[in-house]
Amino acid sequence: MIKEVGDIEVYPNLFIYVGHSLESEERYEYVLHSSYEDNSIQQFCDRMTNGIALMGFNNKGYDYPVLHHILSMSKHGSADDMCESIFQYSDNLIKSNERVWFKEREIKIPEFDIYLLHHFNNKAKACGLKHIEIAMRMDNVEDLPYAPGTFIEKEDVQTVVDYCHHDVDATKKFIYASNKEIDLRKGLSTSFDLKLYDSNDPEIGSEIILKFVSEKMGVPHWNIRKMRTYRNGGIDLNNIILPYINFTTPEFNSVLDKFKNTIVHDTKGDLKHQLVFRDVPYDYGTGGIHACTKSGSYHNSDTHMMLDIDVTSFYPNLAIRNKQAPQHLGQAFCEVYENIFNTRKTYAKGTPENYGLKIALNGVYGKSNDIYSYLYDPLFTMFITVNGQLLISMLSESILTKTDSVLLQANTDGITVVFPNEQYSVIKELMTQWEEITSLELEEAEYKSMFIRDVNNYIAVTTDNQCKFKGAFEIDKAWHKDQSHRIVAIAVARACIHGIPVEETIMNHFDVNQYDDINVKAHGIYDFCGSVRARGGAKYELEYFKNGEYNITPTQKTNRYYVSNEGVYLKKVLPPDVNKKDSLEQQPANQTNIFDIVDDVKIDVERKSYIEAGHTVTMFNRAFNRPYDLNYDYYVNECNKILNKL
Repeated sequence: MIKEVGDIEVYPNLFIYVGHSLESEERYEYVLHSSYEDNSIQQFCDRMTNGIALMGFNNKGYDYPVLHHILSMSKHGSADDMCESIFQYSDNLIKSNERVWFKEREIKIPEFDIYLLHHFNNKAKACGLKHIEIAMRMDNVEDLPYAPGTFIEKEDVQTVVDYCHHDVDATKKFIYASNKEIDLRKGLSTSFDLKLYDSNDPEIGSEIILKFVSEKMGVPHWNIRKMRTYRNGGIDLNNIILPYINFTTPEFNSVLDKFKNTIVHDTKGDLKHQLVFRDVPYDYGTGGIHACTKSGSYHNSDTHMMLDIDVTSFYPNLAIRNKQAPQHLGQAFCEVYENIFNTRKTYAKGTPENYGLKIALNGVYGKSNDIYSYLYDPLFTMFITVNGQLLISMLSESILTKTDSVLLQANTDGITVVFPNEQYSVIKELMTQWEEITSLELEEAEYKSMFIRDVNNYIAVTTDNQCKFKGAFEIDKAWHKDQSHRIVAIAVARACIHGIPVEETIMNHFDVNQYDDINVKAHGIYDFCGSVRARGGAKYELEYFKNGEYNITPTQKTNRYYVSNEGVYLKKVLPPDVNKKDSLEQQPANQTNIFDIVDDVKIDVERKSYIEAGHTVTMFNRAFNRPYDLNYDYYVNECNKILNKL
């Protein structure tokens, strides 16, 4: 079986398939166009169904369904007729916005989809190959110059072929970059006798639990997949709050009373409460608890400690210790879930088994609120999140009222506090008391510094100099996230942790390959680049003066650029808002500011706004060498906006 990374391009009079061997430099291309004489579609089909395993980016969602149509359609007729048939199928597939499902026996080409492995089919993580090319810092991230539906002339065919080769190169590079995730899934597939090769993490966890629950219940997995527990009458929280939860202060008793008198019908929005305790606001909701002190820089000292206290495997253990399960799975689930937790501890960290069982444990909570999952039971969801918030509140109240501690943060699974050194033993005793009441375990990490914007955005530095970057302060982000202006996060981190002026980091960045002081690599000009991608009916335009004339030029949907002293203005154009009656509306002034703390600007009813408002940019969709004419002041100012808040 030849593992081939493939991609297709489809136009009304052109079909192209390009395949590159994953394990060698061998390349293959097939072109169906009226100007090409050697374009036997039967030979192409015979090749694809004879020992080719297709690997791609969203190939299960698009490329394979189109190929399946080609394999099934009549092979007689002109190139133009066949291209038209392929285009119509492709166009309908795209417009339907629905995935085509094939039974396993119907699949004619074995396939692997790196897009699915990274869960890019999830709305929150959705992104295209062009975004991934930018994240991989590829030199060329240009789009094809031909819009979908264009009739391609003979002299333009090679341009499309070359572009297709480029996309296959990008996909192959991304597959190599994902080798760790791929090898992990190979190991899990072998260990658990499941086909998990391109499954995302939640799916892996769900499939592992399904296997064990099916065996425990003696019920076929296809029957369990149909099971759900619906709570049509709502969920009375008073019936699910743990009996040992209690408070001594009126502030925390207010949230307990609120919860006890709440019936939840909408598990995504019915539960909201806020209180202020010791000048810190606490926000409660169906998604969890969040509390945070004022933004700023916080440090330990000769007299005070800073301690982060987390509950070990909080949500899984909360269910296990209290024998909770989706109702339709009952005791079998409880036994399986606890066994998975205990079994995981027998495998070393870093092994496929340890990781697979970890995501199996952690994925249940989310799946229990997913109506498409066999784990669906919103009462289970509410039991976990409501009691989780109340237990974190109990821990917080106990420590804050019985010591001189100050709360820095509270979140879903723990709190961070500062307190006098001599009270550490008292803190430990209070932690032990909480553990005895709840049958849960706490773990701790000592910080020497925290730089906090809010509960989801901070830098934490442990006493052994390990750095944690969260939210807006992340430097090396997940593939699907906005990678814009990485230099800002680097400079801010070095300024916070080591007191290095941001100007020094920014001005000397091209002389650095690695920042050992924060354990981060440098990537030259790419760290100064921002990127934007259009969704829906949005598009981008370039605005500039040339030879004294004002020009507007359309540009591609996904763009890379950097802020420069001279250049063009990059503008986002949205379709008219038919429901809006005002002549003006608010839009962020800086659409790509990863820290999202800039003022708003007014835009007109045509829904146009400037990216990096007030600044010119240089487009960098095709990379080039220095000089770059970077606007260093812009990047310094972006850093200072962050630092001035700390």
